Amino acid sequence: MDRKEACEQIILLPKEKQLLKRIRRSKTNGLKCSGEEVEALESYGLVEPIREKYKGFGVPVPTDRYVVSDFYAIYVVYCHRELLDYIADKWVDILASVISLISLAISIVALLQVPPA
Repeated sequence: MDRKEACEQIILLPKEKQLLKRIRRSKTNGLKCSGEEVEALESYGLVEPIREKYKGFGVPVPTDRYVVSDFYAIYVVYCHRELLDYIADKWVDILASVISLISLAISIVALLQVPPA
């Protein structure tokens, strides 16, 4: 599966989007989360646990702190591109809506300025 297909498969709940945003803002220290909270994000490959070397064995041990993965940057670019494509498709509709809202506002202002007879 290529990167675009992988990004198309990602569907996040609002709660997961908020958690992903908090993890992204935490930068190098990572954000302390339980495994259940980040299970979906980790399964999509958007976050990964910070791993610390265990002193006795030298084996990386996952901690309860998470940071965004390299795939997250690809996902952000994909979402941004999808938004720009949507706007490019709908720019005429958006422009018509803005013009009609402006004309409605002008009409309401004009009606309010008419003195009562």
